[in-house]
Parts: sequence; C-alpha cells; structure tokens
Amino acid sequence: MSKLGLAAQLYTLREQMQTPEGIREGLRRVSEIGYTSVQVSAIGKIEPERLADYCRQYGLTVCATHTPFDEVLNDTEAVAKRHKIIGCPLVGYGYGGPYIDEPTVSSYGKLVEKLNEAGRKLKAYGLRFAYHNHNTEFRRLDNGMTGYDFLIRETDPELVGFILDTYWIQAGGASPVEYIRRLKGRIEVIHFKDMAVDDKHRPQIAEIGGGNLNWHDIIAACEETGVKTAAIEQDVCPRDPFDCLRSSYNYLHGQFGLK
Repeated sequence: MSKLGLAAQLYTLREQMQTPEGIREGLRRVSEIGYTSVQVSAIGKIEPERLADYCRQYGLTVCATHTPFDEVLNDTEAVAKRHKIIGCPLVGYGYGGPYIDEPTVSSYGKLVEKLNEAGRKLKAYGLRFAYHNHNTEFRRLDNGMTGYDFLIRETDPELVGFILDTYWIQAGGASPVEYIRRLKGRIEVIHFKDMAVDDKHRPQIAEIGGGNLNWHDIIAACEETGVKTAAIEQDVCPRDPFDCLRSSYNYLHGQFGLK
C-alpha cells in the first residue's frame, strides 16, 4: 500500500465554496468521494474555528493552504494562528506575481529574498513554507538558467519547500519526474493535474487519467522521494467539478491503490 495520500485542492471547487454553507457542503461531498484531506485555496471567508469544525465533522485534515504573500510577510502571527487552529502545517504561496513577470536574475533574486524571509518568519511559529509553480518559471533568465532552477538553487532548503504542479511543469517543457527527484526532501505536497489536448491542438487541464502524463513514473518518483500528499487540482472543469474530482480519485485509487 502506498504511503502517498490524496487530498482535494479546493481551488477546483472555488465557485461552489464561497459561503460557509457552501464550504460545509463542499467538504461533505469531498469526504463522500473518499478524500481524507484538503488544501484550502480560494474559498470564501470563514472563521478558522468553523472551518476546523467542519473538517473534523467530515474526517478531513488540511494538508496545505495557498495564502496571500503580503499576509505571510506582514501579518505572520495571524497567519500562524489560523493555520494552527485548522491544524495545517504547510503555508503555500500560489504565484510569483510581479517578481516573475520579468525573467531576469535581478527580479528573481528579489523573489528569493522574499521567499526566504517568509520561510524564516513561519519557521519561528513552527510552520513550513512552500512555493507553487506555473509554467512561467521555465522561461530562461538572462544568465541562461530557467527561473525555476534559479529558485531551487538560491532559496534556503531549510526555509523554502515546493508545491510542484505536474501540469505546469510539463507545460513549461520540463519533466515532472525529473523535478520530483531533484527536489527530494523539499516537496511535502504535490499538485496532481493531467494534461490532454483539445480539438484545436491546445494543451488543456484534464482529470487524472484523462490526459497523457505518465502517472506510473510520477507516483513512483513521489514514493521514492517521500512526498506525503498529492492534492488533486483541476483549474478548469468541463463538467461538474465534484465529478472531475471523483474521476481523478477513482482513477488513482483503482490503478495505484492511492487514497
């Protein structure tokens, strides 16, 4: 039995989970599918105590969040308090923002400083910090490195982890398996997201098993390197997002025994 657990990335359900009642119903349905963990991202406002109560009610843990960078840097104590109430050990930063708009060492260097600062501040509260990629980080900088490689090299491994996204790595022209192995010890939560091709020959995000990523090798790399949780995310769903999350869960559970 694999040690890699599955979580539902609630960004997938952001439109359905904008009110406390919507959040409660969403958590109930996620639990009903079989998920035992969630990543909290892009849901509506809710008191952390209430969110923690709903998660307990439906047997769900919180593996990670996506938290605004300004809050992490400038209101660290409040961020830490919320995470401890919901029992979440990992604070995620979802997008590099203006720092990665310009593919230069200077711009990325500023991001590195901020990431290390965020990790240092959160570590003081007993929390861990991780950066989530898109494909933008795979543009070449003016020193010839990709932005992602620069972030891996320059951030402090003791302070900054990575929430690697399989789709966006592939969309950046790189290998998810290679980067999972390169980041051994720095990935606690990974985003599982499949890539298909639409009728206009464009890449599109698909439910797991509905695309062409090599899940056998990806899962093997995760298990080899000690990744704890795969958060299933689908940015755009062609049908009911709950149905997409169910399809992904059923595929991973049926083919690989993950749960």
